[in-house]
Amino acid sequence: MAGPYRPDYGGVACHVLFEWDKAYADFDLTRFEHAWNALITRHDMLRMVIDSDGRQRILQDTPWYRLPRNDLRELSPDQQQQRLQDIREDMSYRVLPTDCWPLFEVTVSELDAGHCRLHMNLDLLLFDVQSFKVMMDDLATAYAGQTLKPLELTFRDYVMADLAQRDSLQWRQAWRYWQDTLEQLPGAPQLPLADSPPKGQPRFRTVQGKLGATQWDRFKAHCQRLAVTPSAALLALFAQTLESVSRTPEFTLNLTYFNRRPLHPQVQQLIGDFTSVLLIDFQLGHGESPGQVMTSTQARLWQRLAHTAVNGVELMRELGRRQGQTRQPAMPVVFTSMLGMSLDGKAIDQAMTSTLGDPVHVFTQTPQVWLDHQVMEIDGELVFSWYCMEDVLADGLIDSLFQTYCDLLQTLADQPQGFDSRPGLPRHDWTVNLDGEQFDPQRLEAQLRRAPGVQTARIRVDCDSRTLLGELVAQPPNAVDDTPCAAQPLPLPLSDLPQLSDAQRQEVDLTWQALESLAREGILNTLQKHGLFSEAGQRHDLAQVMTRLGALPQFAGLLRQWLAMLCQQGHLQQDGQHYLTLPAQPVQATGETLPVAEWSQTLGTYLEACIEQHAELLRGDCSPLSLLFGNSDAVVKALYSNNPVLHCLNSALAQTAKALAGTRRDLRVLEVGAGTGATTRHLLPMLEGHLSEYRFTDVSSLFLTQAQDNFVAWPQLTCSILDVNQPVDFRQHPAQGYDLIVAVNVMHDAAHVTRSLKRLHRLLRSGGHLLLLEATERDSALQLASIGFIEGLSNFEDERSEDDKAMLDLPRWRTAVQASGFSWVMNWPQEADHSMRQHFMLARAEGISHLDVAAVAEQLEPHSTQWPLALRQVEQLFTAPAARQTPQQTSESAPLKEVDPALLDAVSQLWRELLGQDINADSDFFLSGGDSLIATRMIARLNRMGHSGSSLRNLFDNPRLSDFCSTLLDQNVQTDDNPLALARGRNELSLFVFHASDGEVSAYLPLAKALDMQVFGLQAANTSGTDSLKALAARYLHAVRRQQRNGPYVLLGWSYGSFLAEETARLLQRQGERVRLILLDPVCRADFRFDDRPGLLRLMAQGAKRIALPDDLEALPPAEQLSVFMSSATQAGVLKTPPRPQQAEQWLQRIKHLMTLLTRHSQPRQLDLPCLWLSAEGRPQHWLPAEQDWQEWTARAHRESMPCDHWQLLLDTDQVQRTAAAISAWLAATNKESHP
Repeated sequence: MAGPYRPDYGGVACHVLFEWDKAYADFDLTRFEHAWNALITRHDMLRMVIDSDGRQRILQDTPWYRLPRNDLRELSPDQQQQRLQDIREDMSYRVLPTDCWPLFEVTVSELDAGHCRLHMNLDLLLFDVQSFKVMMDDLATAYAGQTLKPLELTFRDYVMADLAQRDSLQWRQAWRYWQDTLEQLPGAPQLPLADSPPKGQPRFRTVQGKLGATQWDRFKAHCQRLAVTPSAALLALFAQTLESVSRTPEFTLNLTYFNRRPLHPQVQQLIGDFTSVLLIDFQLGHGESPGQVMTSTQARLWQRLAHTAVNGVELMRELGRRQGQTRQPAMPVVFTSMLGMSLDGKAIDQAMTSTLGDPVHVFTQTPQVWLDHQVMEIDGELVFSWYCMEDVLADGLIDSLFQTYCDLLQTLADQPQGFDSRPGLPRHDWTVNLDGEQFDPQRLEAQLRRAPGVQTARIRVDCDSRTLLGELVAQPPNAVDDTPCAAQPLPLPLSDLPQLSDAQRQEVDLTWQALESLAREGILNTLQKHGLFSEAGQRHDLAQVMTRLGALPQFAGLLRQWLAMLCQQGHLQQDGQHYLTLPAQPVQATGETLPVAEWSQTLGTYLEACIEQHAELLRGDCSPLSLLFGNSDAVVKALYSNNPVLHCLNSALAQTAKALAGTRRDLRVLEVGAGTGATTRHLLPMLEGHLSEYRFTDVSSLFLTQAQDNFVAWPQLTCSILDVNQPVDFRQHPAQGYDLIVAVNVMHDAAHVTRSLKRLHRLLRSGGHLLLLEATERDSALQLASIGFIEGLSNFEDERSEDDKAMLDLPRWRTAVQASGFSWVMNWPQEADHSMRQHFMLARAEGISHLDVAAVAEQLEPHSTQWPLALRQVEQLFTAPAARQTPQQTSESAPLKEVDPALLDAVSQLWRELLGQDINADSDFFLSGGDSLIATRMIARLNRMGHSGSSLRNLFDNPRLSDFCSTLLDQNVQTDDNPLALARGRNELSLFVFHASDGEVSAYLPLAKALDMQVFGLQAANTSGTDSLKALAARYLHAVRRQQRNGPYVLLGWSYGSFLAEETARLLQRQGERVRLILLDPVCRADFRFDDRPGLLRLMAQGAKRIALPDDLEALPPAEQLSVFMSSATQAGVLKTPPRPQQAEQWLQRIKHLMTLLTRHSQPRQLDLPCLWLSAEGRPQHWLPAEQDWQEWTARAHRESMPCDHWQLLLDTDQVQRTAAAISAWLAATNKESHP
């Protein structure tokens, strides 16, 4: 209804054009030219270019910039004006090639013997408003003949310092705030669009208005009485004006502001684009007065400005990711206020004109901005301009809207009482013709918004089905406080709730004490077995711990908790980023032994298995789900049903549910995360005779299949998938809402607890109850040593990300529940710190967030069409999430692999049993309903059937049944885990790093953490059959594509790995992909040559730590040579303990093979792609210069030197931060962002 097309218009230059008329009497062109060149020398951004491949570079030297001159002196006045207009037109719409310097134009048109016109065309990638002032001041200084002193920092230095703030608590809190905010933001205003897109290049126009000084002063005075700033007031009026023609009254505007952080005393002297953005949303359409909108706008502005630690550019990038990276402009309507801006004590207009005077013409255009409303104060008057892209919006809309805005502003300045009255703005006609009747969707939407509980509504016309489709969003739940009026009566006396007997309490206490002690001891032993904290005085930071353990990045939070717990226990002491081993304390026998109860013994066995597999779990070689679910349900039952605490609390929950049911016979119950049905078994008998519907849900279909079998006697029970982290499809749930929602030990798994609790609130009828049961012990060593590997500790999006603790204690649960719109009824047990370590909590849903759409429809007035209206509730109208990663359907053209029919039949029967579907050789495990839990159970079953080679990796790589079965037969199938996930950061960009000469990628772990992006490592596994480095790179190419199907790609190689990264980049480029390449101190092939085994060992001894080898090494037998090397490596601190001889020999043979491949490899040839080359200044003296092998890359690559040696580049804590900063800045620059 908003138009037949969706314009993009990103392919225009982002620039500003100034023109001044100057008299030669006070303007010397030669002096000006010298001053301009001094400006170029002083400011690096004036020497910036963007290559055709997207790489930004700062040129060290540029040629002298001579002012081009247009000689118009011989033209007649009319001809002269026409030529000036042609020059203006050409410069206004010219797109300068960004890969050629300069990205500006300063030209002169000579008019007569005494006058000229100065044209200045500046790319806005280089400037913000204050930068224009800096430019003018420096230009005036240089024009006066004074020397411009070099600056101590560059704009790039500022950007890198700003990036370093991402590790601060303030930045993380701001990022969490914006993550929550972006979830709820409406889209841009849906303005009436032109009937067809304009032909040719987009064009821009400017409309401008003024408010006289007297009227402007009156307007500002009334703003002061309302406690709003003039900027907020004008933004509110702009929004109200747009709402009068917008298809929807809810929308978001893009507020630009200028944000130079005081990171250095000279920041104010830099030229660069320091512009940031704030996203300000409006919920209008309820008859608000201008004063009301101004007040709410001011409040929202203060709230958003409190979270500007996150740069707006990052927010727009995140918004684009959520919208699926469409080419549609995300926020094309902009508001820019320069009110109150003072530059060195001058108002902005004075500062901009103090050097060259008032310009005779200013023209601005910005890509993907349809309308930019800019306001400033000049000589006491308000001057406001609308910069518009022509022919995008409906014909005449800009002029009529601008007039509406002018009239509204003028009225409020003249008649302050208008601040409190609803403005009578002319509105756009959005009616459509349905069977000859005019239907107004906005009128119907306004009715729907007046219904109780409705926040907003949207009507769409489905012509195919001849139906009106209505989507309703409920008002968000309001936080509930602890005031007495909010207290709810108890459904039954607390004295009626079950308690543990003395014997049970003692059994529970002894069990938890023994398990906690065993877990603490197991964690410490795991670390000490890897040479960590084994002696008093040892110091390690988290990165070193992860490297020594070979831990995957997702376990960083878990390991931080390990170290924090050991600090609490007195084993360690934290000193900044490091942890210091304290002298061992005398060990006193605790006598803590597990009771003989079956559940207690089962958990003890499970914990011991986890501790034994700690190293494998941390490396990702063992699945934590296989330890929990693999062989039987015994561990799950011991944890969640068969222990006295859960039996007691489940009974308390069931009795409470029965009391809440009262005499009702139509109770609707939802159980979330029902799992094995432990709580269900308590609830169903207790609610017999009360139930109308019992919805059993979980994220895994495995549990649903089991529930259908286990509870077949209950016809009221239905099963379905429900994920509390995903938006609800309300059509799958009762229209009236649920009376009770039960969630037992599941809500702590939510990425954002409050957000998911609000999701449950929307499924409850008003006054319905939430029955919540959760572990409330935050510092459990048992959890850290076992279940903690499953909890997904790196995926929290709420306050738990601050301390990495998965669990909430009782006060935190109460805060989260009340913040989600529930009133607190009671908790059991009553004490916050109770030996049960778990609590049953009861809360009541307040307000209306579940909409009875049938009741809403009944309240509507008849609308002017016979087309039926279909209403449904949705969580939000403007959701455009990034596509979820879903296993792809196997290509139909791929031939089925030949498999033993007996094996195919056996595995297909197992799949059929677990998935509950018909299975054939072409069936895809995941598209047939499989998930990671079912996959774990399936692999465990296959291993018990004798197929020991089955693995989750093989299943993920081969989800089709015939392909998977072939991996069970093919003993040569590659089972390595390439690529290994090394880091999961906030930046969605994926970086692939290639192993060094030892075949390992653990050296990259500190860098991966510092980069804060998605980092994947390619390690060498089963390389003996690879006969060339090109073939090895081809293997890694498949692994890279397995992780990331399409480009652009970013590849990084250090030392030996630089050859692999370069060769893989070559292969990707041949396949038509875009690639960026990072070389970290590349080496020469000749430096890796060796003649024999002793020569290889001596070469390996010259690493980061020198290994002393005997002079007679060559005379020793081969086995003894290796033994001596390993012993010396241990003495030098390279190894903690020597490996077994067989392992050592395998390790040596792998390195020998890899080095041989390199020495046979050809010299790297230049590729036409962006390349960053970081060199270490302290390379070994006997190494050849890297340029000998990489000569062709020297001119192409962007090169930087680092003050470190070859190994410190990745392994030194401080240097890694510098390495990461250089990489991050280069990646940002080559991504065509405004910052280099």
